[in-house]
Amino acid sequence: KQKKMNPASLRKLIFAKIPEGSVIPRHTDKEHLYEIVPCGGKIFKSVTTRLQILKDESLITYKMNRALDYIFANYPKFTDENIMEHLDVASKQSGFILEDAGDIGTAIHNYREAYFGDWIKNKKRPESVLSYIPEYQTDIRATSGMRALEKFVTENNYAPVACELKVWDEKFEVAGTLDDVGVMNGEMVLMDLKTSNQFKNHYFFQVALYYMMFRKLTELKPKRCFILKVSKDDGTYKIEELYNISKLVRYAKSMLRTNEGLDFIRTVRKDNQKKVMAI
Repeated sequence: KQKKMNPASLRKLIFAKIPEGSVIPRHTDKEHLYEIVPCGGKIFKSVTTRLQILKDESLITYKMNRALDYIFANYPKFTDENIMEHLDVASKQSGFILEDAGDIGTAIHNYREAYFGDWIKNKKRPESVLSYIPEYQTDIRATSGMRALEKFVTENNYAPVACELKVWDEKFEVAGTLDDVGVMNGEMVLMDLKTSNQFKNHYFFQVALYYMMFRKLTELKPKRCFILKVSKDDGTYKIEELYNISKLVRYAKSMLRTNEGLDFIRTVRKDNQKKVMAI
């Protein structure tokens, strides 16, 4: 059945189950939240917020190394008067770099959304992927990312069905934004776009939860589920397949339960502190 589906008919099936406006972003400065209209307006935390319990040790090392890079590059300038100022700047180096990477990653996501959006609306592939990069955007990383996306689309006979699809799960009280659902070589696929320089383990839990929520809501089963990593350097791409997705979903659910446990412990500790203070 999936091979006979075209993007337009599949899109109708999806939005019959997930009507537009079902989920309203209610993000704050501290966390991403979603209001779920079909659940009576309940507020659910995002997948990324719920998975923050997964600490990335490589990120900690990265932050330390960037601070050391700054110190070694600038230590001749250190004096008794300015040493604290330099150390403060050193401690923020990784933040500057990560913020820049996040900005260009968001930009590529937005350009892709516009590109796929026009494709879906007009029912035909736009002539130029690069036309979706604004003239003011001079960062060559954006061009590389979009060329990589075009290369993926061409080589895999991919056509978008839904982009930035909001999904949720009432049982686990979690929601999120699924990057892409599409038809690839005649089969329905679920895809998450990444622009970071390396794959991180927690990406798999994120995408597994998107897959779980999509399947529950639509009762549709994507043939493949994968992470598409587009290069910001050379216009190439890599596909990281999520094999044994059912097992990954079970592990991802465990992560959510662990997060609930930590929230419970924080509540208990607050209550304990109040009792101690009362004494």
